[in-house]
Amino acid sequence: MLVELARDFATPGSSLYQLGVGENDLLPTLHSTLEPTVDFVGTYASEEHLERCRNGLDAAPCERRIDLIPADLNRGVAVRDASVVVMMSTSRSVHPFRRVPLIENVHRGLRPGGCALVVEHVRGRDSLLNNLFATYARERQRAAPGGAPHDFRHSNDDLLVASSLNEECELLSLGGFRSVEVFYKWYGLCGLIAIK
Repeated sequence: MLVELARDFATPGSSLYQLGVGENDLLPTLHSTLEPTVDFVGTYASEEHLERCRNGLDAAPCERRIDLIPADLNRGVAVRDASVVVMMSTSRSVHPFRRVPLIENVHRGLRPGGCALVVEHVRGRDSLLNNLFATYARERQRAAPGGAPHDFRHSNDDLLVASSLNEECELLSLGGFRSVEVFYKWYGLCGLIAIK
């Protein structure tokens, strides 16, 4: 879904940013899908994530400008001339007081008509259901070939700090986005698209 939506919004001559830990195979998949005039910028908190992403991108050679940079999202990140910004579980690494400035920064750095694709764990109203969803998600991840299919693990710890879906939508609206919609929701993991 992220690839499909990114393909719809990525415009020639712009940049696509991935902020947060994210899936190691997202940028390589986009790399083989999007036209080469879309530059990539990936930010990760650790050199290990950067190296895994770099290896995946090297396996799919293509003429494209790619910048992979270590970044602490709490200190902000410069987003420039982007048509798409993918934010993967950034709430796990960004202090709650720094989330609004980060969203505002993403909004400023997007071209008009660009989008933010936000994937976060969200908290439901019922703690029993939150715990069930976390348990089912962990069981599915363990049963998947090779273990968990992605880096953002679903756990009760995530739900303790997670916002509600309404709070996530409000956060994006406060950041300046004109349209916010859910494109995916599964056991407390939610995908949102926000349009500038």
